[in-house]
Amino acid sequence: LHEATAGLGNWHQVGDKPQYLVNREECISCMRDLQIALKHDVAETGHVIRLKLGEWKVLPNHLVPLFTSYREDSDISSLVLKVLVQLTTRCDLYGAEQLRHLEHLQDYKEAFAKKDVFIILMGMLVENMEEDEEG
Repeated sequence: LHEATAGLGNWHQVGDKPQYLVNREECISCMRDLQIALKHDVAETGHVIRLKLGEWKVLPNHLVPLFTSYREDSDISSLVLKVLVQLTTRCDLYGAEQLRHLEHLQDYKEAFAKKDVFIILMGMLVENMEEDEEG
């Protein structure tokens, strides 16, 4: 799991401004690994994958910057959206784990509250609707 998150890229100083950079093929492979891990993250195991990714703040620190920086790359952006859906889908947790998960969901909400994210999502929706009308 740690290796999968490490392959999601990171912020680098390029000239005067920071940019989020990834190795495309490694990133795609890591995103698929995260999808598989989240698919097998079930209540019987206590949803440890979701909790660990939330603890590591993978969504706000990696997935949202990856999504905003690579929105033109349909492979990366669609994989990010799929993982975002998996991470934000309701899961059955109780007690202290439920509270931890709610804290992580609050972090996710704050990460999504940025104007750029909504503009990109709306642009993708409009593009897909136009493609559907043409097709």
